[in-house]
Amino acid sequence: MADHSKKPTALFVSPHLDDVAFSCGATLALLARSGWHTVLATVFTRSVPDPTGFALACQTDKGLLPEVDYMALRREEDREAAEHLGAGERIWLDLPEAPHRGYESAAAMFAGVPEEDEVWSEVAENLRGLLEAHTPDVLFAPQALGEHADHLQVVRAVLELADAPAAWYRDAPYATRNPKSLPSPLLPDGLSEVAVDVTETLDAKLRASAAYGTQLGFQFDGEGGMRETLSGFAASEARRLGLPSGEAAEALMLPETGELLENDVLRKCLWLPSGRRL
Repeated sequence: MADHSKKPTALFVSPHLDDVAFSCGATLALLARSGWHTVLATVFTRSVPDPTGFALACQTDKGLLPEVDYMALRREEDREAAEHLGAGERIWLDLPEAPHRGYESAAAMFAGVPEEDEVWSEVAENLRGLLEAHTPDVLFAPQALGEHADHLQVVRAVLELADAPAAWYRDAPYATRNPKSLPSPLLPDGLSEVAVDVTETLDAKLRASAAYGTQLGFQFDGEGGMRETLSGFAASEARRLGLPSGEAAEALMLPETGELLENDVLRKCLWLPSGRRL
């Protein structure tokens, strides 16, 4: 079991190779700069040889030739992004994305999880191993805004880990497209929203996000659009949650009671919606 020289540890769970950077990358960078050991674990990262149909279209529609190992390219992007964020460890869990599990269209990926897709159990098994190895003080997981099947499966897996100290982040770019979107109903009751002041680490998030070159055109219409979208969203989140003018924020859902809200190190960088520090 890793001891990380008794540093507090944060485990960031990313469904895909970009989700944490786009969604809560500045929070990861902030904790890393504050002396935390940060672990970036991405779930769906497997290369699948000779993709066909929708799985193949997911790379060719981004201008990549069929013979390119799309996921290998994305893993290299993730390696660079993790360096920009200051992640202490980067882990790829090597499970296949939805297009390689029988989802045959974009519409299918956003139409719920079919009963036969039981990948959540493999995700839970992998995450349980990470919890045992790292004993994190906090585990960051997606709220599944947008209801992408892979994000929903990660939520279900985290909920299987009864003792996981989970904080739930808002999935971008889904949150940027619909700021009023609500967390998945799968999330537990008794959660309250807090904002993390990420003014000092927003630039690290933007540099990390820029590393995902294969995704920028599709998700944001290019790097300039990404920078404008994510920086504008961070400013709007700060305003929404009552931070001072000119600040940037990322929002989290935390249990209203328990260890997370009582964690002194976390309390130093969390804000209540009223704009008062915890």
